[in-house]
Amino acid sequence: MAVARAKSSCRRESGTRDNPRRHFSLKQRNSRRFSIVGQFPLCALITALGIRTGKSHFNFAILKVGVSLWKVRPLFIWFLSVFPFLAASAQNCPVRDERGPAEASTASTLHGTILLHDELRQWLGLKLEQPACGQAEIQLVFSDIKAMRSAETLRGCTASATGNLFDSPTGYYSAEIAISNPKLKTDSSCHPFPVKPDLSIAPIPSNLKSFRASITVDYRGKGHVDVRVWQDANNELLQPWQSFVHYFLTGGQDVMWFGCREGFRIRGTTQTPKSPDGFIEDNRDFPGTVLQDMQGVNKVEFACEKEPQSPSSRKAPAPN
Repeated sequence: MAVARAKSSCRRESGTRDNPRRHFSLKQRNSRRFSIVGQFPLCALITALGIRTGKSHFNFAILKVGVSLWKVRPLFIWFLSVFPFLAASAQNCPVRDERGPAEASTASTLHGTILLHDELRQWLGLKLEQPACGQAEIQLVFSDIKAMRSAETLRGCTASATGNLFDSPTGYYSAEIAISNPKLKTDSSCHPFPVKPDLSIAPIPSNLKSFRASITVDYRGKGHVDVRVWQDANNELLQPWQSFVHYFLTGGQDVMWFGCREGFRIRGTTQTPKSPDGFIEDNRDFPGTVLQDMQGVNKVEFACEKEPQSPSSRKAPAPN
């Protein structure tokens, strides 16, 4: 029936060329059942395929295929709308079992925007265009500090990250799923920032004998760490703080390890609120403490004094 109507329609259209009086109104054309896209009649498809009507025979099998495709167009539109989600869901996700956290067996490629988070622990993430493994953002982890600094220059860029996904259940990580040493490929619109210098190796005044420092760990909100270094005599701030002191936050029990620049020794350490177990001093140059207020502010303050040179380290006088 559909084929017969289409054939008749095409003949009427061809007839309008022979007789100008035979034409259809705009309303009649718009009401046709066999439109392919918008207002195009089905005979337009026949014409586009080079099929002649009238006395010539044309292949109605092709027409039947066109009608069938038109009937399933809602399914095709639905598939296009969910295809990005299906592609993201097809990523190789880590599977947790009785042995604990796991790593995916093969690599995945994810696409999104690289973000640098300045929180309790500074971390680099990939905000995904489509969720993967139930996550909207994954953490980018690098074993090499140079690779990490290089990746930080791409903050704000859209990029693809390829690597093995793994569970990150401990406090060392800030996202539930991370990708280890990913290969990053940025879009052409990316304009990287300059690489940040290593501030820990910045020189300090050679005549500096001592200074004080405080490390404040604030758990409120997403968390933040503030470090201040100043001179004892005049309270003048010393910057950058990374060249004078360093610290490290562990995961499970929120233990903080801290220390002075090489050549300086820690003195007079205090903590607020105070830990009942005191300070962990297995290494006198790098003590630690368990932070007490997991909902508020913790502060550790200490002094750094320059160690006297040992006789063996002193330079011998230059010969005459």
